[in-house]
Parts: sequence; structure tokens; C-alpha cells
Amino acid sequence: ELNNDDCGTDSEGNQATCGPFGGPHRRLCHGDVSGTSTIEDFMSSNFGFDAQQTAAIMGAHSVGAMRAVNLGFEGRNGWDITNDVLDQGYYVELLGDDQNDPADWQQIRLSNDGLDGIPPRFQFDATVDGKRLTMLNSDIAMVRNLVEGENLDSDGRVTCDFNECDNDTPFMPFMTEYANNLSRFLRDYRDALNLMIDNGYRRGS
Repeated sequence: ELNNDDCGTDSEGNQATCGPFGGPHRRLCHGDVSGTSTIEDFMSSNFGFDAQQTAAIMGAHSVGAMRAVNLGFEGRNGWDITNDVLDQGYYVELLGDDQNDPADWQQIRLSNDGLDGIPPRFQFDATVDGKRLTMLNSDIAMVRNLVEGENLDSDGRVTCDFNECDNDTPFMPFMTEYANNLSRFLRDYRDALNLMIDNGYRRGS
């Protein structure tokens, strides 16, 4: 049985069923209210990932962009300045070129007025090489220890400045390594992605 027949509940609170093409339904970590330990626990319990694998899979944010109409976050330039290339730019933007000069990440609040059903959101913005980039709290939590109820409020507000927040996270050694080593990142990302795709299934089934 898939997921031991524990497939969660659907959007209306009814017991969901798993099948070859759907499920399980899970309450996911949220981009603006999930702190460092919540992300670590979620990735461990749902995918069996350790801190290294979690740091590697987050490198997917090296590509893509955000639009407020989807979830309330606005970042049309994405997470890094080469957001059309899977590279280690995500890590470099978070930590800086030599891990001593990170971008000036500032948290802003988006009201999301006019977006039906989407509440206000908090996100971090910075300008790097003339390009406005965006990080979510879940990204910041990889390199700064965000603790729900302490320096991370229930609405997503972070109460410490980026450069003053404690940077002792379980992910930090791997984030630093990936910022400096493209081939290591690509190899570890491949391995983590394969584990994520296979999660809950047997190869060949």
C-alpha cells in the first residue's frame, strides 16, 4: 500500500486516497512561516532527507521566478541573477561571493490587495548587479536560524536583521560548499532529486 494508506485529507478535510497518479495530500512547509527546524523536520519525515540533501534540493531555486497572483510572493527576476540556468547562484546570492559579503537582504511586506484569497506576505528583497532578487523566509532559514515564536512571527515577519540573525543552521556547511563548488552541487542535486521522485515508490513498480 502506498504511504501505508495514510494519504492525508483533501482541501475539504475529507480522507484522501492515494493512487498511481495522485496523493498523498500533505501539509507543506510554507515559504514565509516555516522556520529552520520545521524545514529540517519536514524534509526528514517526508523524504528521509538529511541536512545535506535538503540544502542540495533547495538549489532548485536557482531557476524560476515568483508571481504574487500564485501564492502572494512577487519576484519576477527569481532567486538569483542567472535564473534560467541551474547553477550555484542561489547559494552565492544568499552567502556572497566569498561568504563574507552577502547581499543586503531586507524583508518587505506585500499587502496583496486585490488578490482574492491571498493574504499579505513577507519576503526578502535585495539588488544584486542591478537586478532585484527575492528570497522567501524558507530560503533565509537555510543560512539564518529562524525560530518560530522567537525571531519568526506567525505572520511571517522576521524580527532580526539578515546580517544579525544567528547563522548556525544545520544546512550552513553544505550551503557554503555548494556556493564554492558547482560540480558538487549538481551531483548532490541530481541524487536528492532522484530520491524525491522515487519517494514512496519502488523502482520498476
